[in-house]
Amino acid sequence: FINRDYEAQTIREMAKIGVGSNMIKYMPEKGVTIVEFIGDAIVLTNDHFLDKSLYPKIVDPIRRIHTSGVSLEKVFNPLVEVMKMSAILKRLGADYPEFDIAGTIG
Repeated sequence: FINRDYEAQTIREMAKIGVGSNMIKYMPEKGVTIVEFIGDAIVLTNDHFLDKSLYPKIVDPIRRIHTSGVSLEKVFNPLVEVMKMSAILKRLGADYPEFDIAGTIG
């Protein structure tokens, strides 16, 4: 699912503007990308996005990306990617109720 060349370019550019980890090692021949560990990070859930007190922490990096002037080879569209993954999970008959995809993107 992941084009590692696009990913590597994006990681480098996001690190330059301070919204992502620095790349430690990129091994395209093995399909491996290694980035710095962020010790105090959490994986956001739907509930986090409904918590208005977190909006500044969620929106600030997005604003920085959009106003940075960075040009990426491939633009990641989360909605498109989530829909692709949702379709794959549906075909496989997999169910993850903790990820309410339909309710989130409605």
